[in-house]
Order: sequence, then structure tokens, then C-alpha cells
Amino acid sequence: MQASRRLFACSRTQSKGGFVKVVTLTLNPAFDVHCAIDNLIPLKENFATITSRQAGGKGLNLSRALANNGVRNTALIVVGKANADAFRESATFPLVDCEYVEVDGNVRENYTLHHKNGKETRISFDGFTCPDGVVKVIADKLNRLNGGDVVALTGSISKGIDKNKVIKLLKKLQVNGVKIIMDSRSFSVDDIRNIKPWFIKPNEQEIEDYVGYKVLSFEQAVSASKKLYDLGVKNAMVSLGGDGAVITDQTGIRRIIPPSVNVKSTIGAGDSLIAGFIYGYVNGLSFNETLKTAIAFGSGACTTEGTNPPDSKVIEEIKKQVKIITY
Repeated sequence: MQASRRLFACSRTQSKGGFVKVVTLTLNPAFDVHCAIDNLIPLKENFATITSRQAGGKGLNLSRALANNGVRNTALIVVGKANADAFRESATFPLVDCEYVEVDGNVRENYTLHHKNGKETRISFDGFTCPDGVVKVIADKLNRLNGGDVVALTGSISKGIDKNKVIKLLKKLQVNGVKIIMDSRSFSVDDIRNIKPWFIKPNEQEIEDYVGYKVLSFEQAVSASKKLYDLGVKNAMVSLGGDGAVITDQTGIRRIIPPSVNVKSTIGAGDSLIAGFIYGYVNGLSFNETLKTAIAFGSGACTTEGTNPPDSKVIEEIKKQVKIITY
């Protein structure tokens, strides 16, 4: 295991409330490979054309969305030595200070097949296995964070990482006043109750695991959001896909409704939504404006190909049309 020699980046984003440091954690990164295919036929030989191959992972996608909209941040990433150089080269983005922890093995690959009918098929592969001690290296890199800073743990944790050590790290950061964001299928509902993160936005499978049922309606989204809030989550958001989202916080329940957009790809939309929430916080926006920004980020990401982040002009146009209903 080898940590980056460069010291943990100390750049901070200036906000209306002072200087805020934003760190995204990617503990199981991937190369996102996008392919075009006419029609996927099971049990037959299929031919596809690779259209793009880029360093990814939910945390890095989040970092890109923030940077694309002017928020400097640090992406802390565990990578496999075998293809670490290729990952570094592909993960170079303005306003994203990448920090790496190297382990033996390869960064995995995720293939997304884009069908002519607009649907997508995703195939994910296993990557490296982390040795003991990785969480300690990560903790040492995060020890400069202060109250009000943000750490976003998104995506799964890789094999070999002790989840309990990650939970202990997150709780220690919270004691120091750091705001914890989570979007990871690696943590159970009991883990969420233990950690009590500042913000959470589970995907469809995660929310079903947390509350025990599929969220298919507004009423179910309200119920699920309230259940997450009752676990101790400060801002519990449940997505309704193209119909927006529901969030519960200490002031009550809100529904956020976006306008219709021309969807090109939904990959990375959830990561961009989280980026929009962070953007609102960093820039001192009101809660309602932060929610509008978050939904605009997520909807904007759907108008781009692959995992490309949303454009600021598109976000502003969408945000003007977002509606919020308070209950």
C-alpha cells in the first residue's frame, strides 16, 4: 500500500460563511466505459462500439460536477497500482485536487451499453482488494478538516476494507464538526442509524433495503424520507426520478418538482444532485434555494452523455422552473 507523497490538499472554497473544504471519498473507483449497441441479445455474440473510457466512481463524478460549477474540492481515491497511472491521467480536472492511496491490483471497469431504444445495460467488474491499514491512511489525510467542512462518501467500499473502521472514522469526523454525506450501498440501515449523516440520498435499491419496500409513489417517498429522518439523518432525501424528490429535515417535509428535460443518460445524475446540495451549502444559499439547485444539478446531468457533469447555464435554466411544495 502506498499513499500519495503529496500532502493532503489544503485548498478551501470561499463561501458566504467563510472557507469550506469539500472532500469526496472514492473507495472503489472504476473506469467508466460507454458503448453503443444496436440490440443486446442474451446468449448470443454481441458487437458494440466503445464511445468513451474515463476515470470514474461516484465520488469522482461528484467532484467533477462541483468543479464544473466553480467549487474547488479534493477527491481522495484508492487506486490499484497496476493501472493507477492511466487512472491519474484520466482523472485530471480543473479545480479537483486528487489525492491517491495506492494498493496492489487493478482499478475495475464498468461497462454501460447504450441501446438504440434509449435504454442502458450496465456491467460491473470486481477490482482490487485493499490490505489492512487503508482506513488509517485515509484518516490521517482527513485530520486537518474542521467544523463546517464536508466529507462525501459515495459509492461502494472495496473488498478488504473494514466497514466498522470506516464508520468509526465518519463518527470521529462528525465529533469534530464535519458534515457527513453518504450515498453507498455498502452500509445497512443499522449503520445509517449509527452514523446519523448530515445528508443522504439513497438510490432505488438502497432505499428499498433501508425501508423494506419499493418507492413507487409520492406517498411512499414521504414515508421513506420520514423513516430515514427518524433514524437520525439530518437531511433525508428520497428520489422520485424524473418526478423530483422528497426531503425531510427538522423543519418538515418538502417536495421538489423539476421541469421535464431531454434525457440522454441518467448515469451520474444522483452524484450531480448531491453536488448541487453541497454547492448550495458552500455558497450560503437558503434551504429552498439549495434544494432547487440540487434538483437542477441532477436534472442537468441527465441532459449530458455518459457521466459528464451538468453545465452551469443549463442548471440555471432548469432551476428557474423547479417548484417546491412544503407540507
